[in-house]
Amino acid sequence: MPLQITKPELLTTRKLSIGATLRRCEGRVDYRGELTSEEADRVTKVMRNLAGCRCGDYGAKQVHCDHCQSDSMLLLNCNDRHCSTCGGYRRMRWHEQMQHWKLPCKYMHLVVTVPHDLNDTINANRHETLSALMRSARVAAFEYVKRHHGVSIPGVAIVLHTWGQRLGRHYHVHIILTAGGLDQTRTRWIDIDVKKAEGQKSKLAEIFKVEYLKQLRKLDRRRPLRLPKHLPTRTSLDNVLDHVSGIDWVADIKGPKGEHHDGEALIGYLARYVTGTAIGNQRLLEDKDGQITFKFHDYRRGKDGIKKLHELEFCRRISDHVLPKGMQRVRYSGLLHTTNREERLNLCRRLIEADKKNESHAETTDSASLLPSPEAIEAYDPMPHEATCPKCDRPRKIVNKLEPRLTHQVLSLVTLMLGTAAVLAGGVAGNDWRRAILQVIEDQRHVAQRHPIIDLIYHHQTGPDHPLFDYVRIRYEDQRGQMSPRAPPTSEPIAA
Repeated sequence: MPLQITKPELLTTRKLSIGATLRRCEGRVDYRGELTSEEADRVTKVMRNLAGCRCGDYGAKQVHCDHCQSDSMLLLNCNDRHCSTCGGYRRMRWHEQMQHWKLPCKYMHLVVTVPHDLNDTINANRHETLSALMRSARVAAFEYVKRHHGVSIPGVAIVLHTWGQRLGRHYHVHIILTAGGLDQTRTRWIDIDVKKAEGQKSKLAEIFKVEYLKQLRKLDRRRPLRLPKHLPTRTSLDNVLDHVSGIDWVADIKGPKGEHHDGEALIGYLARYVTGTAIGNQRLLEDKDGQITFKFHDYRRGKDGIKKLHELEFCRRISDHVLPKGMQRVRYSGLLHTTNREERLNLCRRLIEADKKNESHAETTDSASLLPSPEAIEAYDPMPHEATCPKCDRPRKIVNKLEPRLTHQVLSLVTLMLGTAAVLAGGVAGNDWRRAILQVIEDQRHVAQRHPIIDLIYHHQTGPDHPLFDYVRIRYEDQRGQMSPRAPPTSEPIAA
């Protein structure tokens, strides 16, 4: 039987991470639920990607700093848009884009929410109903500003959220809206009275309710929606739609707060949610005895709380928020629509400038010119190896790459080296990777199924001068540097 290498946890102080929980629960969670087979396969694939991120499943690379001559072994990431770990650059990129498109006007934050009575119906028809939700939010924003403020073309950025702070299904849309826009002739800029708008939440909610229910009924007529388990007949679905049409829906309108009238704080807030999933590692408090404890913010009560979930339920709730294939979480419309966007934004800047008689022309022009051009932002191609050296803060370069199979072998060998008696004793041998690997070789002399790399050494097919051992050395020295002398790591056995 071929030797199987386990995925080792190498750090002495275990860092709480969503990926570690997903890896531990892999194969034990049923992600199908009420999804179609195609959707279930996609969700399973995404969860597998998140579980394998930066643990060796995608290989590794060696990076070198020419300035201080230090080397590092970096585990490659999954690059999945649902991964919070991999989404840092996308969030930064989106933030820079929004900063570039920003107009010298006030901004408003709109939120429209779907009643929980529709949660199961939406979950059973994710792609169709979530697309309809985004369209309805856009139509509602346009209809609201036109009907109540006389604005024909506002700037709109729409961000879809499917979760609440407790990781449950909570379908809602955040809208970044310019507090003004073009009139019907596109020759005049019209400002929106923000204070008046903040008192019109119910009007926005009513417009959104009418539009979304119209979209759902249209979808059902065109191609009948899949019924969730608790709605056995079409009549049951009609009853649910009739019920939600008779209740008040929730919407929110907030103007700028504090000094950031230009939308800076709002853009920064939503930038955290344009990629990733329902929860980040920073919210995890404890992972113990199969229970995951995390913190959440209760917006109704205005205070933080703590919630505990079984690890399998925790993984299942995260899977609820995997978006359908091809669906964009962020969409743009109006002044921010992709077609001729720069033209429209420059027109708006000129019109706003003309309206502000007391503002100097130079000040307005300079503030616009300081923004980076879209081409310059696009040209920047951030690779993970471009992260600066932790010792001297200089750029590093890729020296070599390692395939996933060998990466896991290196990681498991380093785990064995860290578990040797010499390391645990804290002697000189513990600081010398060559002595540590010699100790592992000696320990496995009479083992029936040796570690693959050790087996190659016994058969004289490799040795310490092989490039593979550069990874072993770098990873070993890095992990030794992170070990606490009072709490040595527990080595995991190699499973046959």
